[in-house]
Amino acid sequence: MENKIRMFMIALLLSPAFFACKTTSNDPINTPSTAFVPKDSIIGNNFFQVEFSTDSKSMVWCEQIPASSGKAKIWYADMDLASGLPNLSTKLLIDTIQGQGWPYWGHTTQGRFFIYMNQRKQIKFTRRIGTNNLQTFNLGVINTQPKSLLNVSNDSTKVYFWVNYIVLNAGSGKDSLFAFRSDNPTQVKFIDAEVPNTGGSAYELTFPRWQANSEILAYPFRPIAGQPYWDIKFWNGQTLASTQVTNDVPSSVLNHHVDDLPFTLPNQTNTYLFSSKSARTLSIYQRGGNSGFFTLSESYTTPTTLSNYILTSFEPFTINFKTYGAYQVYENNGTAIPGTTKGEIWLKGILGEATQLKISTFDGVTVDPEYVIGNKKVWIYYYGKSVGSSLFDLHRCETPLTK
Repeated sequence: MENKIRMFMIALLLSPAFFACKTTSNDPINTPSTAFVPKDSIIGNNFFQVEFSTDSKSMVWCEQIPASSGKAKIWYADMDLASGLPNLSTKLLIDTIQGQGWPYWGHTTQGRFFIYMNQRKQIKFTRRIGTNNLQTFNLGVINTQPKSLLNVSNDSTKVYFWVNYIVLNAGSGKDSLFAFRSDNPTQVKFIDAEVPNTGGSAYELTFPRWQANSEILAYPFRPIAGQPYWDIKFWNGQTLASTQVTNDVPSSVLNHHVDDLPFTLPNQTNTYLFSSKSARTLSIYQRGGNSGFFTLSESYTTPTTLSNYILTSFEPFTINFKTYGAYQVYENNGTAIPGTTKGEIWLKGILGEATQLKISTFDGVTVDPEYVIGNKKVWIYYYGKSVGSSLFDLHRCETPLTK
């Protein structure tokens, strides 16, 4: 659910939330009339960059290797959808990564898989072929570019998938965005380049994300040269062309787009775009069809007790044509890096659904909310730690949403 801005603390960036909108079944869902009492439980220790498959049946995560210069282990576990818990007793070790080779889920006609880049710079993808049964494929070392922030398309109608990555410029130049197709990985396509700002790369602050069931990649650009404020472009993997799809910054820098995520809804022709407007307001934009600019449809403030906060990582999910999302807010101390300052996890209904609830109770750092839709209930996972601690724990929050 955009971006997709969830990141480990080793980088100066806003963490990427979820790389593509996750839509689910049309099972009925109800909100109880009784007052909701939040419950926030620790499920495991030393978890970060936690990602769930779009059907909630699988989980991958990273485990930090202390004193290893940024190395981490990737693990996999099946989910028990009755209890909403991962089967950690049968977890599988996948590989070791270094830096930003984090795993992300994709989808093709052959099913769901996750992609990552290991410590040897090999780009691999692991496909789920059954309960606790995986098959790994190696795309190899794709050229010599120093890659970071990999992401993958999520298109169940295609036999291939796209992988995009960033090449960060260590000097004062531009960071570059590239992509390649899994069936022809040596043919790398240059998409665009953008000047970084003092808070990090534009592509770190607004993580490039794929619209589900499409070859459309959303990414940020500066409409006004020299000013660190972003509108959004869509790159089309079929035409290899980019198109500007928002035009909000020229009217006011307060319309600055952060952590945008495109998504669609069942039985609708509109395309939607989540944005954290000016990194503070949860905003939903929409457009009819596949052309023209997105326009603001609705926006929401968060009744948090944090006096100065940043809002990111909205994770949308749809059940029975009601759409909700989990997101994070965290304290902005002027140099705020996600994963270092105190935060909260919230649940919000959009597009006609009024629910807005703080669902975390942990007094500390809260990062990267991810939903799990079980057989009877919906849970929100995140990883958290005490301010100043080095390792994250895996948390699970109850929600009032039940089938």
